[in-house]
Amino acid sequence: MWGDSTTNENGEEFERFLAESGLVVLNENRGEPTFQTVNGASFIDATFASPGIARKLNLWRVETWGQSDYRPIRMEFSFEDEVETPKRDARFCVKRGKWGKYTESLLESKNKIRATITEYADDVNKKADAINDGIVKACNDAIPTSTGKYKQQAWWTGCLRIAKKKTEMLRRRYVAIMTEGRSAQSIEQARRMYRIQRRR
Repeated sequence: MWGDSTTNENGEEFERFLAESGLVVLNENRGEPTFQTVNGASFIDATFASPGIARKLNLWRVETWGQSDYRPIRMEFSFEDEVETPKRDARFCVKRGKWGKYTESLLESKNKIRATITEYADDVNKKADAINDGIVKACNDAIPTSTGKYKQQAWWTGCLRIAKKKTEMLRRRYVAIMTEGRSAQSIEQARRMYRIQRRR
């Protein structure tokens, strides 16, 4: 998973831990051992992080300088300002609309719309805004809105919600790694973690 060509029970247990914890291995090892002595070498060091941090990784590399048997690992991240996800706008529940009240509200706005059209005869945008404002006001007056919330099913527990999020996260990670053309080792690691999570 992080450079060694062999695995054992400890490695498999560690893979399960990563999958259960939703963590991602950052190692992009290209044959460079992280521990090396005159008697041998190994890939003993594993670097892992949350998917959010992993997406910000630009570089993971084993360096050759240093006096210790443990070789330095260089990592570079790109931390940019997170873009805040806009909240979902409320939707009009058209089936529950009070259409008599809608018509009444629209008629009340008629004089204002006509006045705007007369005053700004050559300004198409002003006319459009006046008509739009009248329609929106009528909708707000007569049609209830919904934020899209739904009643949670009794069988849908917190554990299932967390498991679903982890599975979706691992699937997105797997697809992203394949799309980015990463190493076969990274692709296999992502695939294995995704499959382990799906079986749970």
